[in-house]
Amino acid sequence: MGCQPGGAQWQGRVANANTVVGYFKSGKWPQAGGGGAASSPGTAQQGPQPAVLTGFPGGAWDPLNIPGEVARALTAPLSGAVSTATGIEGVMRALGGIAADFNAIVKDIEWLFVPNHWIRIGAFAGGVVILIPGLIQLSKAGQGGTGLPVGIFLVTLAAILFFIAFHNLPDDVKDIQGLLRLISDGIRGGWKVSG
Repeated sequence: MGCQPGGAQWQGRVANANTVVGYFKSGKWPQAGGGGAASSPGTAQQGPQPAVLTGFPGGAWDPLNIPGEVARALTAPLSGAVSTATGIEGVMRALGGIAADFNAIVKDIEWLFVPNHWIRIGAFAGGVVILIPGLIQLSKAGQGGTGLPVGIFLVTLAAILFFIAFHNLPDDVKDIQGLLRLISDGIRGGWKVSG
């Protein structure tokens, strides 16, 4: 039968081709050994000579798997487009993250333009300024004099200012007069907590 499909020679060639493709895909080539005795110039070597394969032209082509190779050739541009789309998606996510950070910064800056927030900032600063001398006066309480009552008064006033600083104020409180009106209504029982 010779080299016809199914023949011994054909099967041997298929097996040899599969072996070479396996070497090519794995990148592990066997050591090329000498086939016969060393030849001197002008004399021919005896016996079969080993072939040295340096690579397939055009890359890893498996001639025995033509349908698979055609499918790989047709899907290669698609996989390239998918990786490009994934790269664009990564850029868009990065830009979205930058926009979200910028939006958060703008909201934080916007917070400073609400008048009752400045009242809260001032109440915190005033509480710190009043708390320090109040603690100093309380530390002198055992020495007699007015250290104890003044210290208690200053620490209590600082606590009230901290309470104002750490709680949201209604939107109609825009200045100190509005804050004092809110406190007066709260003392008289006219202020209702909403929500």
